[in-house]
Amino acid sequence: MTSTCIPLSVFLGFTLIMPSTGTIPSFSSPSTSGLSHVSINEDTLIGTSVYHAIAYDSGYPVIYTISSGIGFTISGQTIYTSQDFDYETKTSYHLRISASSRGYTATVPLTVNIVDVNDNSPIFSPSVFTSTIPENSPAGTSVKTLSCRDADSGSNGLCTMRIQTGDDVTGKFTISGTTLVTTSTAIDYEALSSRHYMYTLVVIGVDSPSPTGYPIRTGTAYVYVTITGINEFYPRISGTSPSRISVSEDSLVGTTIASVLASDTDRGEDGDLNYSIIGGASGGQFGITEDTGSIYLRKGLDFETTQSYLLAVKVADSGRHVLSVTTTVTVTVTNVNDNTPVCLPSMHFISVLENKAHPAAVIYDLACTDHDSGTTLTYIMTQNPGNKFMVSTVGGSAALVLNESLDYETTVYYNLQVTVTDNGYPALSSTVSVDVTVLNVNEDRPVFAGTYHVVASEDTVLGSTLVTVTATDRDAGDTIDYGFLLPYPSFRMDPRVGTILLVRDLDYEASPSHGLLITASDGSLSTTSTVTITVDDVNEAPVFILSTYSVSFLENQPVRTPVLRVFAADRDAGANGRVSYRISGGDGASFFSIDSVSGMISTSTIIDYEVNNFSFLIIQASDAALPSLTTQCLVRVRMKDINDNSPVFIPSTFTTVITEGAPVGTTVITVTAADADSATDNNNVFEFSTTSGVPFTIHPTSGLIWTNSRLDRELTSSYEMVILATDKGPTPLTGTSTVTISLVDVNDNAPSISGTYDTTIDEDTGVNTVVFSVNATDLDRGRNKYLSYVIVSGNMDSDFRIDSKSGIIQTADTLDRERHSLYRMIIRVSDNGTPSRTASVTCTVTIGDVNDNFPVWKTQPFQLNIKENMVPGFPADYIRATDKDIGTNAALTYEIVNYWVGGSNPFMINSYSSLITSTEILDRESVDTYVLWCRVYDGGSPRRFTDSNVTITVLDLNDNNPVFEKRHYFASIQENSQIGTSVLIVSASDNDTGVNALLSYSIDTATQTQYLNINRTTGVLVVNASVDRERVSLFTVTVLATDAGAAPRTGSTEVSVSVQDVNDNSPVFRQIFYNAEVPNIDTCSSVVAMVTATDADDGPNALISYYFDSFSEDFRIDTTSGTISSSRKLTPNKRYIQFVNARDNGSPEREAVTKTTVRIDTYSPSAVVVAFHLGVTKTYFESVEVCFMSLLTGVFRTLYPTAIVKRWCLIEQSNSLTIVKIYVLQDDTTNRMINIYSKKKFLAASDVLSYVTMDAKGKPSYKITGTSWRPYHIRKVVGESPRDDDPTPWVRTDTGIGVITACVIVGFVGVTLASIKVVKCIKSKSSVDVNERVAIHENSKTSFTKRHPKDHGRNTAVSSIPKPPKRFEEINDWDSHMDL
Repeated sequence: MTSTCIPLSVFLGFTLIMPSTGTIPSFSSPSTSGLSHVSINEDTLIGTSVYHAIAYDSGYPVIYTISSGIGFTISGQTIYTSQDFDYETKTSYHLRISASSRGYTATVPLTVNIVDVNDNSPIFSPSVFTSTIPENSPAGTSVKTLSCRDADSGSNGLCTMRIQTGDDVTGKFTISGTTLVTTSTAIDYEALSSRHYMYTLVVIGVDSPSPTGYPIRTGTAYVYVTITGINEFYPRISGTSPSRISVSEDSLVGTTIASVLASDTDRGEDGDLNYSIIGGASGGQFGITEDTGSIYLRKGLDFETTQSYLLAVKVADSGRHVLSVTTTVTVTVTNVNDNTPVCLPSMHFISVLENKAHPAAVIYDLACTDHDSGTTLTYIMTQNPGNKFMVSTVGGSAALVLNESLDYETTVYYNLQVTVTDNGYPALSSTVSVDVTVLNVNEDRPVFAGTYHVVASEDTVLGSTLVTVTATDRDAGDTIDYGFLLPYPSFRMDPRVGTILLVRDLDYEASPSHGLLITASDGSLSTTSTVTITVDDVNEAPVFILSTYSVSFLENQPVRTPVLRVFAADRDAGANGRVSYRISGGDGASFFSIDSVSGMISTSTIIDYEVNNFSFLIIQASDAALPSLTTQCLVRVRMKDINDNSPVFIPSTFTTVITEGAPVGTTVITVTAADADSATDNNNVFEFSTTSGVPFTIHPTSGLIWTNSRLDRELTSSYEMVILATDKGPTPLTGTSTVTISLVDVNDNAPSISGTYDTTIDEDTGVNTVVFSVNATDLDRGRNKYLSYVIVSGNMDSDFRIDSKSGIIQTADTLDRERHSLYRMIIRVSDNGTPSRTASVTCTVTIGDVNDNFPVWKTQPFQLNIKENMVPGFPADYIRATDKDIGTNAALTYEIVNYWVGGSNPFMINSYSSLITSTEILDRESVDTYVLWCRVYDGGSPRRFTDSNVTITVLDLNDNNPVFEKRHYFASIQENSQIGTSVLIVSASDNDTGVNALLSYSIDTATQTQYLNINRTTGVLVVNASVDRERVSLFTVTVLATDAGAAPRTGSTEVSVSVQDVNDNSPVFRQIFYNAEVPNIDTCSSVVAMVTATDADDGPNALISYYFDSFSEDFRIDTTSGTISSSRKLTPNKRYIQFVNARDNGSPEREAVTKTTVRIDTYSPSAVVVAFHLGVTKTYFESVEVCFMSLLTGVFRTLYPTAIVKRWCLIEQSNSLTIVKIYVLQDDTTNRMINIYSKKKFLAASDVLSYVTMDAKGKPSYKITGTSWRPYHIRKVVGESPRDDDPTPWVRTDTGIGVITACVIVGFVGVTLASIKVVKCIKSKSSVDVNERVAIHENSKTSFTKRHPKDHGRNTAVSSIPKPPKRFEEINDWDSHMDL
């Protein structure tokens, strides 16, 4: 379209290029004033003329050029466009036009303004929106806020949205502004099954083109609205299956006992039911499957506890707003005989006096019960020595009663067993064990020697012995225990010795004497006596009630005003308790005094808080004793401020000015004041206020004054404002000041324009036609109200003019709609004030048009792309066209005329926006290219149209995951394999093509990636780090295969790698030192000790064999278990030290780095062993042996703090007699290797017996009798009988001496005879064959070899190995007799 360009405005600037002579060309257009400009539409075609330059040089020819600027060229005098323009990129171009003649050049500027046209369509971002709303949403519910933008400006950039397709005929949705909302028509979820519960709405955005003649442009968005259902129906419960529920109490946990039957007519999640038990199963016996409603057992049932359960079952749907119902289910429990009779306790330990009459109950109730209902119990005495007892049943209880009289001298102990059986089927029974100890009858009471009187000073040291009391008892064997009859916290008595100790300080003032009631008891009979303790008084220092006193005190109080009374207590009597006070120090000593008798502290001067606000005093209290005792306390005195100072303004008055036009809230001035008081009670905290009625406000704390209403100097030229400052003390004080504020006048009224100015005129309207008359007024007076009018902007090409005095607007030139279709002229009205005030109004003039252009495609040919597998309705792209006409003539519609390639109807086109979308899911593998015949129409009459072909290519999507050949790979490596060792090759494939099928391998970092690495291309897994099997024996990694698609897809597989063991760990002994003892004879057990080693390896590499470092004739070791035992009779009282090593079964085998040392000491049993005869079985003792040995160790540690008790032998002689043989070591010194050469101190058997027995018969002493010892039934303790453990060596016995003497004589005779025979042989033979001598030598060697075989298997006892050269250390440096 061609535009007629007429200069309308001029820019400043003018350049002259002058030679030495001649005249300069003179421009008439553009103007030499430098303000010329021209406007063109941004869609102006290349080569369009835009301006005609005119210059004169007295008739001489003039040459025109563009000396600077781009986008334009000049031919002759006419300027043409030389490029395409885009208003959105650049809005104006600045050119300099030169005119040359006869060597002279003149240059003037020209500005070309670019006018925006509607060349951009609205665009939705994103183009696809999704949202979810519930059915029956109320009208006006916000569904989705849409975003649409248009790159054009002004009205061209508007985007008005409307729903084009996809809604119901009843209209469920509408657009309000930019938000998609619901209408008043309800949405029914159940009616949308054919739509798959979704609305697919096509929303278009329409712009408003300006100037007219340009087509309306549209953009398209797709909104997918998913409708969710509302939960409307409650679940319905129809019953249970079975209807009556009965379950046996012995049913297994997990057994399903019934199912709750329920249904729900809702669909989807609203109809999915969840079952739960909400009551009746507080013990957790029952559970219910959440999805099926099956009730099952979670815990075992017990008929005897609960016979029936009433379960509350809740059935709820899975809707967002859950609906639920409840029902009750009765579960009946049936009984079985599942309870064994229980007797509590099952073992009784009782004592019975020997003179107890019979039949008398010794246990009134065996307390046997059976939790099964309806059960009857029967009792049988299955063990009853001498038939001394019997069971008597009365009703449901059973008592153990005497059947015959007991005799302490005959039998002191009975072990009874009662079997209790129920009447169930099958019958169940249990046993009650009763241990009865017969007690001797005690007849005499202990007797004290008399009463006791003690004098003790009150400063007696704690722990001091005050007195020792004694009592005697004529009964033999009775042990007397001493004690207090009443509790006395200050004293403690030794129950064995009778010593009374002081455990709390004595206080004469609290109690000058103590009377103690003491008792002596032999266990059943007792007697009492008294101990009187008289306390001697000792002087003690006074004690202040408080170590620190704190007090607050008002300032300005008169002298001698009381402040505080201190008090020190002294409980001593007489002068020792008389207290006097004085001030001994402190920075407040000059301000205060104290009464020496009462302790009252008073002021000695008037105190001013501002001078001294805090003091402390040191008060000393002394008694009247000689020498006097004193104590001190601290007194803190904090002064309290009084409000005695008024606020003072600084300065005393204030003056300021402000213009009358100042806006409300304008700061005027800030006043300040000060108060000499402190912050106490807010004495120096004050607030500002005013009593004046002025248009100003003062801030109460900051003193800031600001305007609170508009000011008018014409009404009031100045103000006097009275300011008050009032503090917040208990008695407020106030200061006063005055602020004078003067107003400065300004020109504060602008012109006022009335009316609106908007009209349409034809483009053929004549010049000088009046278009508007602008009406304006000004409220000011004088020169400020005189007005002038000017067109500020919008008067393109100066097509209009305005009268500066009257404001009348007229046409100044012919109009052309193709050049300018719309004028928006800004008219400015100014007054004559200083500074001048203005007002503006916009006058809009619209120009008409005719239709004369065909639609034009923007881009040809059209090549579009679309991805496969997209949902129907997925956009391909727009095929846009333009029309230079406007209005209806430029309204374009689009259609598909035919499908050339790819089949019919796979695409549709939006007739307004030109967006081509798919109508079905496309498959690139079926059709990869479509060609469409498309047409665009304008809206003129007659209609004009243009055709074009559109090619659409279907793009491949990466829609296949890589797949490994195996879901799980297995491999193995040896531990400590070198880095880079190949482990396994994994392989995967991908059904996609191109880059989508290019795979790379990696290891998922969420798994144990430190041990393996993978080649990203080949999939070869290699060792990445050394693996220690002892730390990791098996690990699994996840291997990923990822394609190279734009959105990569990944497949995975698991690789499990087992680590094979390598023999890289040596055996390690758990102890490096063992300390053991063994008798010189093995009549009970030859086991000495057991050494233990561990090996961190696995399999054969961890099998350990034990062996002595050197051969031993005295001991052997089991190569498998590490058990060391004696191999022959040993010498008593001798120390042996053996070194034990260990090796594994690996290849090569590894030995322990550190050997273990075993110290073995022999002893003679008759010298150190004692035998405890216990009335229990061997099995029972083994179960309580640890406790027995611990108690026994505690007994001996009262004498020897680190004594050790060890068991040598355990013998069971009958069902009720077990012999435990023990020995005692005086200390544990030899348990430490550093003391390996120290002597081991055994406690002699005689010493052991003297400590734990009372007589030669082995009667237990009180140390091993009592409640703690009853479970073991110690009958007696005796020494070990001498047998064949005589410590005298055989060579020293008479037999040994005789045999050795005989052997010596026979040997001497034999040697003499042999010597004679050898001499005769030498004389009879002069030589001997060398070979024969060699043979004799070989025979000798053979004989020696047979005596000492070298070969021995790994499992052969070490003692069978021939004795090698002696390398172990055998020590026998003990005295001939043990140190006992």
